[in-house]
Amino acid sequence: MKRSFNMRQGQVTLSLEGEEVLALVNAAMKEEVNFQRIEAKSPTFYKVKIDPVDAVRMRSLARSYNVRMKILSKEGWPFALHWLKKQPGFLAGPFFFFFILYMLSNIVWNVDIEGASPEVEHMIEQWMQEEHITPGTSHTELPPLDVLQKEVVSAVDGVTWVGVRLQGTRLKLQVVEQTLPDEADEKNEQHIVSTKRAVVREMYVEQGTAVKEPGDFVQPGEVLISGILNPPEPGEESSDNTPPQSVAAEGEVLGEVWYEADVTFTPGPDLSLLSGEREVAYQMNAFGLTLPIWGNQASEAFTEPVVRANTHSWRIFGYELPLQTKSITYYEQSQQTAELPDDAMEITAVELTSHELKKELPEDAEVTGEKILHRRDENGKVKISLHYQVMQNIAEDAPMIQGD
Repeated sequence: MKRSFNMRQGQVTLSLEGEEVLALVNAAMKEEVNFQRIEAKSPTFYKVKIDPVDAVRMRSLARSYNVRMKILSKEGWPFALHWLKKQPGFLAGPFFFFFILYMLSNIVWNVDIEGASPEVEHMIEQWMQEEHITPGTSHTELPPLDVLQKEVVSAVDGVTWVGVRLQGTRLKLQVVEQTLPDEADEKNEQHIVSTKRAVVREMYVEQGTAVKEPGDFVQPGEVLISGILNPPEPGEESSDNTPPQSVAAEGEVLGEVWYEADVTFTPGPDLSLLSGEREVAYQMNAFGLTLPIWGNQASEAFTEPVVRANTHSWRIFGYELPLQTKSITYYEQSQQTAELPDDAMEITAVELTSHELKKELPEDAEVTGEKILHRRDENGKVKISLHYQVMQNIAEDAPMIQGD
């Protein structure tokens, strides 16, 4: 006999042992004891499951039939609740665990300051300690984040903006510091002079008086932009109303500069070319001895042959034998002198000199023209002269000399 178990009602498992155990079960059924399961282990030993409310009546009947009854287990919600009443700590434990977890998650455990220099970071940390915003502070004790942001900017010098974020137990401050523009170095009174022998093409005067004009030919050291404002005309004295004023001349002057380069080509190197003729000799090496097989005179067939040798080792079942065959091939070669055509020489000369010239020029310089001036043969060598036109800045600062 077996019924489904009702967890809400619960059940009690009993062992019944005695001569009258069967009569006891029949009498209990007449008394309407609710058996959920009856299992006969032997004629004198039964194992039954009954409702908890019938346990008292079952004990009374067992005594009257002289049957020993023992409670094996108690299952179901009624017994679990009864056990919890006796163990209040077990019920309160999870509640306190989640309560403590919630409280700890509402505390700032880390304060991260990013984007600040060590000095500014130290100042922010000191201010936060004075305001009691340190690890261990509760979220409820923190001011609103937008208010905290404004307070940090106003309290700490050198801070332009602060982004404040609260991520769990971590308080993050992203700092943007003030960046003051570098103060320009005050320049002394100066002229702008030419660094090259060139023709002025373009002038950009920021401060000072232009002395030269586009198209003028200048020598190194000549003044291009004067640092004297309102200079008097030659032969005239400055008026009292507009006296000359000395400043630091500034500007840029682009000039056309000429460069010349020479490239010398020597006759090409001798090249060794194979004619296609060859002779082959065969040998056998055994136990350190060399035995000629064929082509003993092959080494004498050519004057300066190219020699290639190929050795083959013999193996049987993976074992290498002390026996080798060797083939030696002798190739005939001839010497020829390599010569470059004239146009190839000129192209090579331009490429070589252009590459070397660009390495020496400033980055903003531009090669505007190139020309081969002349080509001549000297003592079996070819010499090519080239002319380059380069547009570059020819201006440099020059201090004023007393009396300018």
